[in-house]
Amino acid sequence: MSFQKQPPDYGSKKNEFEEDDEDEDLVFALDSLSDDNDSDDDISLGNTWKVLVIDDEPEVHKVTRMALSDMVFKGKSLEMISGYTGAEAIELLKQHPDTALVLLDVVMETDDAGLKVVDEIRQAMGNKMTRIILRTGQPGLAPEESVVMNYDINDYKSKADITSKQLSTSVISSLRSFHELRRVQITKVGLMNVLRASASIFHVHSIDSFAPKLIKDLERLAPFVQHEDLPKISSMVFQQVNNKYICVAGNGDFENSAGEIMEALLPEKEMQNLVAQTFNKKSNSYSNNHCVLYITGKQEDTQMVLFLRDYGYVDEIERTLFEIFCANLAIAHENTRLLYEMDVMNKNLEEKISKDNLS
Repeated sequence: MSFQKQPPDYGSKKNEFEEDDEDEDLVFALDSLSDDNDSDDDISLGNTWKVLVIDDEPEVHKVTRMALSDMVFKGKSLEMISGYTGAEAIELLKQHPDTALVLLDVVMETDDAGLKVVDEIRQAMGNKMTRIILRTGQPGLAPEESVVMNYDINDYKSKADITSKQLSTSVISSLRSFHELRRVQITKVGLMNVLRASASIFHVHSIDSFAPKLIKDLERLAPFVQHEDLPKISSMVFQQVNNKYICVAGNGDFENSAGEIMEALLPEKEMQNLVAQTFNKKSNSYSNNHCVLYITGKQEDTQMVLFLRDYGYVDEIERTLFEIFCANLAIAHENTRLLYEMDVMNKNLEEKISKDNLS
């Protein structure tokens, strides 16, 4: 039996993160989004690494569980889910789309059942993230070189040769790869949300409309990355006026708070200190529950902070996204201010010309 085939064409598929209607093309400075740092931030889904063990031999399931039962990677243990046929593998993946790794037998209900599962995962399901380790007890039916060249798998192991240590090493390598792919995915989705939130604010031409528009867009798009069990965000924009912090726009619990001072809206000292700290150090501030974003302005009276209550922990990736977001907001805000000043100058000029003509 030959397993030669044409390599799958992934280029024709629409990327799940592409947008049909982008508000505006923006250029971001993304140098700080390097994957070089080895962050241990928890960016996988759930509290365990889901590993599907797909094999028609019950003994293989038993031995695999024994070999991997004590494994912990980045603070998480393995949650092993068993399946015994190719069809069952597909159903389990549909039930568990956050699966990190599939340990997949080749020969099950048919000689190429496992290979068909690989094609289903990568092409029909469009899942490029889940790692696949192919295991076979009959390497003659699926030669390693041919399979590796023609199927999108991440490792190939012969059951007869692989040791417990080798299996553990291969699983750790696969989980690390999945973890890094999740970092890329989360960053990509987050950047799309930053793009959406930033783009529409560039169309604001009124100083008075800037903060309300920002709050409205943020309510629609935040959080930039996935937060589990995050309630609806309540947020406010503050400006400093006569040494007091005044709310100029809000949403959620703060929807009708414009014009009120910070102390009346945030009775807790922790929240007050976080807002004051952000104004004083002119950079974003974070606590375990809240975050405050600094929006710079060239003039003191144009500086603002955006307070997000009960936002939860902000990891390294999202902090970087917030930095990009705030940098774009600062440019948009300065453009709005300049447009406003130009409009005032034009009106004054028109009035002067009108008076000169009358005289």
